[in-house]
Amino acid sequence: MIDIHANITPFVGVNDFSLYTSYDELKTKIKGWKIRHNDQIKRIEQKAWGKMDIFQDNKSKYEVISLHFAKDKLVKITLWEEFAGKLPNGIYVGMDFATAKKIDPGLKQDEDWDELFESPDGYWIEYSNGNLKIICITIFIKEIDDIDFDNYRWK
Repeated sequence: MIDIHANITPFVGVNDFSLYTSYDELKTKIKGWKIRHNDQIKRIEQKAWGKMDIFQDNKSKYEVISLHFAKDKLVKITLWEEFAGKLPNGIYVGMDFATAKKIDPGLKQDEDWDELFESPDGYWIEYSNGNLKIICITIFIKEIDDIDFDNYRWK
């Protein structure tokens, strides 16, 4: 089952979801848990591409985790509002954005998306303009910002 209190480790993963894991391995694990998920994966040249949203339980209206795949590997994990785990520095979904900025002064605003901030420590946070609370945290593989990422020359 999903541990919504699991620690979030940039460049590594969240509990049962390790970055670089294959789509088939994670799909088998999720099917075994018998939890609701929305699979938006396309197969191109036998490789999985796309996203899978996972819900906390069968009654949940919104996803709690989104898994993003490229060339059959998990490259990005987004943790949504129902997720209660924390980053190593203590930042969590639902935290006041101003508090997060004090904890991680290295957060830099994304050039294309005003509500998205990037940390040199391996995560992105997005906040709501309405209440200035963090609405999601995303962790990813180290190579995601490399020029070579689109050539898929990583693990």
